[in-house]
Amino acid sequence: TAGITQYLYARHGWFKRDIIKATVGSYTNRPSRADCLSAPTCTYTEEINNYARWYTYYRTRLGMMKTSVGTSFLSFIGNPTGTPPKPNSLRIGLVTMHAQDSGSVIPAKYLKISDFNTTQASNFYTKFYTQTAGSFTPLQQALARAGWIYAGQLNTGLTAGIPTADDPIQAACQRNFTLLTTDGFWNQLATYPPQTPAARTIGNLDASPSSLLGSTLVDRAQTVTLDGPGSSSTTVTPTSSNSEQKICQGNNNVVFGIGNPGGTVTCSCQPKEHAIRQEDIQTARTDVFNNGVLVSSTTATNPVVTTPGGCQAANWTQADTPQTVQQDKLCVDSGSSSVAFADGTTKSCSPCSNGRYVIIRQTKTQTNTVITADGVQTQNSITPIGTPAYTYSTDGTNFSGTQPSGSACSSSSIAITLSPNPKTTNNTPVLNTSGSGTALTLWSPNPQTTTGGTVTSTFTAGGTASTVADVALYYYQTKLRGGKDVYGDATGPQFGPNTTPPNTVDLSTDSIDVKSGAKDFVPYQHMVTFGIGLADGLMRFEPGYETASTGDFANIKNGALNGCFWTAGSCNWPAPANDTNANLDDLWHAAVNGRGTYYQALNPDALRQGISAALTSLSSVVAAAAASATSSPNVTQTDNQIFSTTYETNTWSGNLFAQTIDPVTGAVNPSHQWDGDQKLLSRVSAASDSRNILTLDDTGVGSKLKPFAWASLTATEQAFFANKCTPLTTMTQCALLTPAQQVTANDGSQMVGYLRGWQANEGTVFRDRVVVDPITGATSNTVLGDTVTAQPVFVRNPTNSFVDAVTPSYATFASANANRASRVYVGANDGYLHAFDGATGNESWAYAPRFVLPAMYALADTGYPSQHRYFADGSPVVSDVYDSAATAWKTILISGLNGGGRGYFALDITDPVNPKGLWEFCNDSTLCAINDADLGLSYGDPVVGKRSFDGKWVVVLSSGLNNVSPGSGIGHFYVLDAITGAVLNKVSTGAGTVGTPSGLMKIRAFYDAPATDATFRFAYAGDQLGNVVRLDVST
Repeated sequence: TAGITQYLYARHGWFKRDIIKATVGSYTNRPSRADCLSAPTCTYTEEINNYARWYTYYRTRLGMMKTSVGTSFLSFIGNPTGTPPKPNSLRIGLVTMHAQDSGSVIPAKYLKISDFNTTQASNFYTKFYTQTAGSFTPLQQALARAGWIYAGQLNTGLTAGIPTADDPIQAACQRNFTLLTTDGFWNQLATYPPQTPAARTIGNLDASPSSLLGSTLVDRAQTVTLDGPGSSSTTVTPTSSNSEQKICQGNNNVVFGIGNPGGTVTCSCQPKEHAIRQEDIQTARTDVFNNGVLVSSTTATNPVVTTPGGCQAANWTQADTPQTVQQDKLCVDSGSSSVAFADGTTKSCSPCSNGRYVIIRQTKTQTNTVITADGVQTQNSITPIGTPAYTYSTDGTNFSGTQPSGSACSSSSIAITLSPNPKTTNNTPVLNTSGSGTALTLWSPNPQTTTGGTVTSTFTAGGTASTVADVALYYYQTKLRGGKDVYGDATGPQFGPNTTPPNTVDLSTDSIDVKSGAKDFVPYQHMVTFGIGLADGLMRFEPGYETASTGDFANIKNGALNGCFWTAGSCNWPAPANDTNANLDDLWHAAVNGRGTYYQALNPDALRQGISAALTSLSSVVAAAAASATSSPNVTQTDNQIFSTTYETNTWSGNLFAQTIDPVTGAVNPSHQWDGDQKLLSRVSAASDSRNILTLDDTGVGSKLKPFAWASLTATEQAFFANKCTPLTTMTQCALLTPAQQVTANDGSQMVGYLRGWQANEGTVFRDRVVVDPITGATSNTVLGDTVTAQPVFVRNPTNSFVDAVTPSYATFASANANRASRVYVGANDGYLHAFDGATGNESWAYAPRFVLPAMYALADTGYPSQHRYFADGSPVVSDVYDSAATAWKTILISGLNGGGRGYFALDITDPVNPKGLWEFCNDSTLCAINDADLGLSYGDPVVGKRSFDGKWVVVLSSGLNNVSPGSGIGHFYVLDAITGAVLNKVSTGAGTVGTPSGLMKIRAFYDAPATDATFRFAYAGDQLGNVVRLDVST
């Protein structure tokens, strides 16, 4: 049987089975159980089912993670083509901790970042649910690999096997996040080190404060470290100083008079320079700290000499004198004798016979240079010229250039007559030069005594290198595209394949819009790190750690002495190492350094909430909305208001506010006259409100409007808001609610109340609309929805000069409404068109289009912050028209929804206090009496005027964006009766299909005399297929 695998099957033995049996009829004290019909009491069947669910899905950390991620991510799946459409809110990818095998990323452990739509979600869940636990935990390298992906450093090193086409950066303003979830016990750091995009190992980056970090959560004085214990510092604090100044020249000595005895130093300048040298006899205290704790303090007095202002040019002279120098030496031969001259050269006596004498004369030429500064000599130097010459004499008087030899040398000693010997003779000409410099002035009094001085510190960092926190800090502070990192290495490529157009958008620019003082304030491409820990570390976690004034994180942030049990001295992050509890805190530290948020999840509910909170906070920003509106096109001292909107994306709340414009400079006064959202807050309470919110009344009686209130809605309309936790998957929070809370969530009257601004169920049953300031931690309630693209429109008195031959005339109409109250109309993504009083900011009324009602429940979903969608996001168009049936001029408002839906609505706002409904036109026959399937998302601006062939007042609309299913995708113009909304003409452009819809949107009409006559013949529009189309309304 060689080569055949052998199997051994156990056929008998000892096996153990645990059986859970009921000992009582029911189980009490279970208040948080949503699965028990009679909570807080549960039956045996409910308990055993609960145990089975725990055993199947939650008994291991990996199982808990898979289940919690699966349910948390579900509500973030986008479906732009669904009914109603749900826009993509996030782009999500996946890379596991053990992503590589044999140096290449395994396809089963990686999913490229893409829009989290139904297709991407299916791929994500398929790969995520098949993951198994590894035998080691290389957190640092895993986080660095995510950084490489954002840096576009692909198909090499840590990302080998990931195609370069997977570069996730689409624009320079894109924000990038990594959510790292783990039990945190990292290990095998030496085998799997974290690397920069240049493949350099990331070191101890957070050992000392960085100038980039500014005033943030992790900065504090340098007496402690930012990364674990082990730091030391020395601080020198001067207490007094006795000081004296002296002027010196060149490198001459300076003698100070202070001290006992006075000190002597050199001037240390060039020969033509002078300086002020200052001696400070300083008494200072030296303090030595270890981990922020003072370990020694000594006081000593030491002289310190400085040169304030440095060396400077002096008044100088220089004399260069040519010289001749002669020296005689008597030489007697005694076999191997020689003579040595003053410059060190030697000459041999051996040519003479033994015992014979000769005088050897050395003659040299040189230049003597003498320099003075301020009249004080600073240099006297000799510069040799050429080589010495030698002559010889046997009588002491006559010298010859020929050296005598043998018996020609004198038999007796010869007297040297050269005097002095050596002899220096000055020659001519002497070269004299000079120059002027800067005068120096000593202080007064001199000497003088001072108290205190400059404190100096030296710091030696502690902590641990290559931690998860170091990796997070590196990829946060580094410009990941087209930049240089802290090591001087180039980062990722400046251009990427997935920008529009590809490989031409500069990704190195500072294009991210950041909020002053925010936690994440880097304007260039970087990575923010969020962490979810599945176990306890040494630190005690609290959800509000960032703003808490007490607790372990606060003690670390403030460097509190003896504030942490794990280290003596100043409280600091626990020092991580392979497989230690401190590594759990390193994940927390990474979220702080990476400017994200840390969540601790020790149970499934906390894990789901942490994941949802992290995903929700990814796009939290405050932004300016669309263009502003002014109270008059001609700004004057008394008519100078401007109305603007802003919105915040954590709660998707908005604000409309009024300011004034300086009519001389055009500058906008920064102070607000009123804030619409604050005005709205005063109109709502826990379970009631005083708002006038209206919707269309299908009965057509009176104003054709009715209150948007539960009792006023039809049964069909009430169904839009009732039973939104049946099934439990309809809203994100349903499965987490108690049975009693689910009853409230299913109560349509409570849902309508919430949508009107009621606060009783906010944060418990329905979405929390409270804004938390990321800087101060202050909270505030909100009511008004965000206004992303909707522009406000100001309406007061009629402003045209129409000359239509009708009764009453336009002039009569304008005169009757000359003092009409002002209103600012603005659409918002709370589902309403709002009418604000231009003078006071009070909301006069709001209107909810009927075809928006079915989707408005999504505003109560706790997952809405990351699943934001549009509702009434269109900009209203206001025009005066003549109603021939009523023989009256009217001011009407027409608005689409932009991305909020496939329809338009019209209101009669002639009376700004009591509006009237005119019509709604949408693509859904169950919601609108006037409808057409080919109407898409209403991004087009309505055109109002008179047809040229019959003078009828009409509204021209376009078929808009994505007019598919049940539409054809073909572009269309719609010509509607301005008063009734009846479709007079539907004109096809002939362009577009279901696969490639036309996208016919913005329309402009041509008027011959728009101020006096609203008649137009042609309307022009462009579509997304590149066509420009003209509509002829003359026939």
